[in-house]
Amino acid sequence: MRFTITDEIDFPRDLVYPTIRDRIEELIDYLPNVDAIEVLEKEIDGPVHRHVKRWKASASEIPGLLRPIVKPDYLQWVDHATWDGEAWTTEWRHELPFLSGAMTAHGVNRYIDEGDITIIELEGEFTIHPERLTFLPGAVARKIAPTLERFVVESIKPNLRATNQAVEQWLEEQHG
Repeated sequence: MRFTITDEIDFPRDLVYPTIRDRIEELIDYLPNVDAIEVLEKEIDGPVHRHVKRWKASASEIPGLLRPIVKPDYLQWVDHATWDGEAWTTEWRHELPFLSGAMTAHGVNRYIDEGDITIIELEGEFTIHPERLTFLPGAVARKIAPTLERFVVESIKPNLRATNQAVEQWLEEQHG
């Protein structure tokens, strides 16, 4: 399922882009639905930065009835991101360990300079591969895959916007 999000941050791109790229783990207090961001790898080659980070979502995001069923591993994902400082883009790919190989999530973020405002355009695709949901019968997996994709994408959208709001709040405190 393809999705697009356009959002804005009331700070210039030359502040927004490096904050998200280099300091997002410092913003954890501004992200109530995220418990931790762990840097696993970081490589810099001129204007291109490659990062691998493990994000852990808060258990409070899971409805109470599901908490006994949902294991802590289900609440984390690995973000592989390539930041191109000349193009002002981020190409990303996410892995969910508990759905290893059964889903793909990838996309690109564009950071557009509008003076004192940064427009962030995010284009992504999230796909459940029902044939790889080996813990479910094939017919059930095929039936629920589109619903699960919609559910996940609709859950992702507000969290991505909340991340942008956290960046804006942090920059406001740092730069006034």
